[in-house]
Parts: sequence; structure tokens; C-alpha cells
Amino acid sequence: MSPGGRVLITGGCGSIGSAVVAHLLEQDDTTQITVFDNDEQGLFALEQRTSDVFPELEFELGDVRDEHRLEAAMRGADYVVHTAGVKQVPQCESHPYEAIRTNADGTWNVLQTARRVGVESVLTLSTDKAVTPTSTMGASKMLAERITHAAADRTGPDGPRLGCVRLGNVVDSAGSVVPLFRERIESGGPVPVTDPEMTRFAMSKTRAASFIADRVADQPGGRIHVPRIERFRLGDLAEAMVDQYAPAGTPPERVEIEEIGRRPGERAHEHLVGPTEVARTIENDDGYSVLPPSEMADGTAGPATDTDLPPDGYRSDMEPFLNQDEIIGLVETGVFDASHPTSENDALAVIGTDD
Repeated sequence: MSPGGRVLITGGCGSIGSAVVAHLLEQDDTTQITVFDNDEQGLFALEQRTSDVFPELEFELGDVRDEHRLEAAMRGADYVVHTAGVKQVPQCESHPYEAIRTNADGTWNVLQTARRVGVESVLTLSTDKAVTPTSTMGASKMLAERITHAAADRTGPDGPRLGCVRLGNVVDSAGSVVPLFRERIESGGPVPVTDPEMTRFAMSKTRAASFIADRVADQPGGRIHVPRIERFRLGDLAEAMVDQYAPAGTPPERVEIEEIGRRPGERAHEHLVGPTEVARTIENDDGYSVLPPSEMADGTAGPATDTDLPPDGYRSDMEPFLNQDEIIGLVETGVFDASHPTSENDALAVIGTDD
């Protein structure tokens, strides 16, 4: 079930944020959606495309680093989906303080502002890289999760419910490997692969948006919500995409796949639930919820139920992996096809979802 009422989305011009906007526009009970973003050109372009089609959209230029601007934009909102963030691993390695200011300090600003203005619920977007992080980006997102948990512990019964959604790779998002591979393939290669045995979780933007929207209104607070999603090897992704998208007249074997080695901060495999979290994880219809230590300690949650997770957590290197046909199916479901629009894709077509 998606939230009704008034929703503010930070980072609403980004890939996931704009997909959440499109999803909410298809819900009959959403009365107002505020897109909050520091991308001036993106906001202007989005408003130009949508003002005559979706009058329930409002646009606010601002940065999550600016608490005063957040407060002005957030007044009147019932729910907040906090997707704003710095997400490129190499950029975060080069500029760690900027990652902390946006991903950690910005999250604190969003939560404190939500408490002051009387928002009902806030959902913070996180990533599998936040579990036992090896990169600055992952560490900053881990801090965002911890900040959200700490704020939830200190929020009284009349305060907002605060929680997180932890996602894997969103295959069709701007800056992800899929559009990079496709661009290189269509130009004849080479296709840069850091490590063909590297594994990743993957889901489409539309599924990510639905998973987020279904939880923002109904979450109990303090939990990390994790979807049950597919896994693939990076080498299989590259080979499948070369077979599918090699230029006309070019045999796929002529498009080179070049192994370039891991970038700083990257690791071979990811976790969506870490080994230390398994004992306080419960299973849902479409995923898992990691309970905060405080909820386990005070007994309000009862004992964590048995899950199908092994003791070392929910890992991207757990078989089975997608085969090449399944990989292409996942890639294609994330691309808007104007000849076969769905109701939600109608909104995506107008909004656009590129950073």
C-alpha cells in the first residue's frame, strides 16, 4: 500500500527519487508530491514537462545540507522519502567530507526537520554498501542508517516513525553499470569490467520505487527494510549485454570485454543483511526487516522469526545467479518502452528518470 496525503521526496530529480514520484502519481490517494532537489536545471526541466499533466506536483530548490531550507519545504508534508545523496564510489573516495556532509549530516537535517514540523513518517534510502563498508560512500550510508536508528530511539510516541530501506544496484539508474556498458557496446567497445567474478544484487527502478512507497506510511519505525532480489555476476552481465546490443553487422565476439581491476573502495561481493544482523532479522512476503537492537532488547518485537538466511547474511554471491537471458529480461524491464506503456510507465515517460 502506498501513502496517501502529502509526500516530500528529497533528491526527487534523481533516478530513484523520480521513480518514486512516478509511482506515487499513479496512486489515487496521493494529494500532493513535493520534489526537493539541489539540481536547478533538473527541477526546471521536470516542472516544464509535468506542470500541465500533474498539477499535484510541487517543486522546491534546496539542499539537504541546509536545514532552514528543508523546514520551509517540508511544512505540511505527511511523509518524507529521503533519497538525496552522493552515491558515486570514486567521487566519494576523492571527496570524503562532501559525502559525509550530504549522506550523514544531510540525513540528520532531514530527521530533525521532520520532527519539528510534525511529519508522520520518514524513510531513509540506503545501500548494500553500508553493510560492513569498505568505501567512503558505504561508510557515509552506514552513518545515515545509524543516525536514523538513533533518532528513532529518541523519538517519543507523538514523533515521526523513522526507518530505512536498503537496496542493491538499481540496474537502470543513472551512473550504474548498465547504461555505461550499453554505451560502450553500441560504440563497438571495449567494455570495461572491473572483475568478471564480482557479484551484485539488482532490481529495476520501478520495483525499487514500489518497495519504498509500500513502506513509508506503514513502517513501525527503527527498522531497515530489505527487498528479496536477484543476483548476477558482472562478467555474465557484460557478456549478455554484448550479445544483445552489439551494433548491427558486428559479431558479438568482435566487441572486446576488458578486465580493468577493482576501483578504490570496491569489493567483490555485497551484503544486504550482514552477519551480525541475521539474529535480529525477520522475514516478510517480499524481503526482510532488520530490527534495531533496542527493539530486540526491550522485547516489544518478540523473538526474531526463523529466516532462510545463512549465518553469514544475505550476500550477492549466494546462488542461484541470473543466467544471461534472465539478465537481459531484468535490463529490459527497467527501460521505458513507449510502444508498450504501462500506467506507471505513462508517468515515467513524462517525468523522465535520469540524473
